[in-house]
Amino acid sequence: MVITLVFGPSEMQPAAAMGRLAGAALLALGAACWWARHDGNSLASRALMSGLLIYNVAVVGLVFSGSLGSISPILWAVIVVHGSMASWCVWSLRATIT
Repeated sequence: MVITLVFGPSEMQPAAAMGRLAGAALLALGAACWWARHDGNSLASRALMSGLLIYNVAVVGLVFSGSLGSISPILWAVIVVHGSMASWCVWSLRATIT
């Protein structure tokens, strides 16, 4: 309903619109992290890394909860990749604290 209010009547499916918006948000977060990559000890860099950690944990949680359908081999790959990235985020955050 919200997508219809935002975009008005269109041929675009609400799921496709939400996917595009989520993709744009991830692109923006990725760009912010890329630009902050040489500033590892700043509060802003730790905040960006914390945001990535939350995202990766949320993806793994959504897959395991069944919200994205039954777990297929492709979704197992998603779990492995996002689980690895979440572990890397935790490792990076611990390295900046000590």
